[in-house]
Amino acid sequence: MAPSHLRWQKNGYDWNFVIQGVDFFKSLLEMVSDEICTKASSCALEVLIEIPGSSKKCRLRAIEAGAVCVLVELQPDSNRPICEKVLLLIKLLCECAEGRLALVEHGMGIAAISKRMLHVSITATKMVVKILWVIMICSFHPTERVLEEMLVYGSVKKLLVLLHIDGRSSTKDKAIKMIKLHGNSWKRYPSLVN
Repeated sequence: MAPSHLRWQKNGYDWNFVIQGVDFFKSLLEMVSDEICTKASSCALEVLIEIPGSSKKCRLRAIEAGAVCVLVELQPDSNRPICEKVLLLIKLLCECAEGRLALVEHGMGIAAISKRMLHVSITATKMVVKILWVIMICSFHPTERVLEEMLVYGSVKKLLVLLHIDGRSSTKDKAIKMIKLHGNSWKRYPSLVN
C-alpha cells in the first residue's frame, strides 16, 4: 500500500499535490532548453508532457511559467522525436484559452508550428493541425492577424495539400473544416494561397 502522503488519481500521480507554484515548471523548462545534455532535456520534456496532461491546473501553471514561449523557440532546431514531443505539449497547453493566447501572441508562434507541418513526420503534421484546430475552433476567435500569419507562413497552403491526401482522416477533416470556415478571408490574398 502506498504511503498516505502520496496521492493517486485514476490515471497516475496527482501532480497538483506536489506542484504548488511555477518554479518547478521553470526548472523543467530550463532543462528542456539545455543544449548540452540532450538526455536530460528529453527526460524533462517527457515529464512536462505527463504533468500538464494530468490537469488543467497544471497546464495553467506551465503556461504561467512561460512554457509556450520556450517550446516555440525550441521548434526550429529540434529533431523529429523532440519536435513531435514539443508539438504534443503545445497542443496540450493550447487546450486552455491561456495557452492559445500565449501561442498566437508569440511573434513566431504560428510560424514555428507551420514550418513543421508536412516537413517532419505524419505525427508532427497531425499535431500541428490539432493545434491550429483548437486555435481556430475553440472559444478563442482568431483575429485577422492570426489568419494572415497562417497565410504568410504557409499553413493555408499546407492545409490545402492535406485535402489531396487519399482516404479519410480526422486530420483531413479538420483541414477541410478550417478552410470552409476561413476560406473567404484567405481568398482575398490569392497570390499567397496559390
